[in-house]
Amino acid sequence: MSEWMRAACAAFWVVCACGASGQAGARPDARELMPPDKVVEPAELRQGGLLGLIDWGIAISNGCVACPPGTIPEFECDCGLPQDFTNGGCVAGFQAFTQIAPGDTFCGTVALAGGSLDQDWYEVLSELPPGQQLQTLRFEVTANTDLEIGYPDLPLAQQGSGNCADWSLTPDPMNNAGGFFPSKRIKAGETGFIEVCVPEGGLHWFVVQPARDQPSFACGSAKSSYTATLTSLPCVPGACCVSGGVCVDSLTLNECDDIDGVYMGDGVVCASSPCAPTANDECIAATEIDLSMAPLVVEADLRNATRAPLERSPSCDADGGEEATVWFTFVGTGDEVHLSTCDSDLIDVTADDSIIAVYRAETCGGIASAPQVACNDNGIDCGGLGFNSEVCVATTPGDRSYVQV
Repeated sequence: MSEWMRAACAAFWVVCACGASGQAGARPDARELMPPDKVVEPAELRQGGLLGLIDWGIAISNGCVACPPGTIPEFECDCGLPQDFTNGGCVAGFQAFTQIAPGDTFCGTVALAGGSLDQDWYEVLSELPPGQQLQTLRFEVTANTDLEIGYPDLPLAQQGSGNCADWSLTPDPMNNAGGFFPSKRIKAGETGFIEVCVPEGGLHWFVVQPARDQPSFACGSAKSSYTATLTSLPCVPGACCVSGGVCVDSLTLNECDDIDGVYMGDGVVCASSPCAPTANDECIAATEIDLSMAPLVVEADLRNATRAPLERSPSCDADGGEEATVWFTFVGTGDEVHLSTCDSDLIDVTADDSIIAVYRAETCGGIASAPQVACNDNGIDCGGLGFNSEVCVATTPGDRSYVQV
């Protein structure tokens, strides 16, 4: 697990059948071949810091990639490997960016060859209507293979500078611990998005790359194409909780992250006391789950959760058990119980990292010596970044269990 406090307001799925994962169904592949005589309209590219208008004036050939009608081809038929001259952005020797504007949908390509992968950088100039100070940029991608998308995380003073020197790459560039924030993993056949609230003016980047933990695939294969759409929406700042339960009003998600705070959501105000710990912060106040009502979804709100001084640490916690927790409890029915946070980041993009541990105990006081019957950190294909969790637990009628999230 990378950063527990990123798991903001997780959704907690409880299903009484271990075969049911609660995952969204795969989208059908709606890609259609663009006519080979289709002529591309002029497109803007920013290369090496210079903005120029390039009139491609060529027909799209079937040898590059099959694009849906109405999309703008990326024109990267080699998928940027072994060297990217199209839009490798800040990680390429030749810093080039594909210009994208609100309302555009690009048809792009990626490839994965062992340790080498294609990283596509899209650049948008923030231009707002008169009198509007902020806008939310939504970057939405439909994937044919597992993809990761992210917004390069720059200090606020440099946000929108368009200068690669202001951004530093971390070893895992799509990990929220640094490099990109927000970021998201999108499974093959599905659509996902990230949003960022930005001020007027400045150059902002969005990045697409294939997930590393999957088999290699060639450029031009069925897996290599994706579509990316940029949309502009109104931005409504919200409340931010910082150390000591202090609340700060009217910050954006990235402004809150910049001061190591926990963002409470667009439009939330401090007057509503959003920084108080959640009701099931302690085991003694664990939320009761009625298994007769399953499948059901309950909220695991970790945004302002704390940790008891002598609280037991899950055995699967690689970070040493320093994270905040919330608690649930249920009485067994004899059926297996499937507990999952895998789809939490579909509700809140920051709810992308969690651990689930289950203890068989009659009371909270017995948890310290009780058997841990299940524990999971970073479930397979669980969550947008693969850092959320799911467990399957056999139950005995009448026996009580406690769930630590």
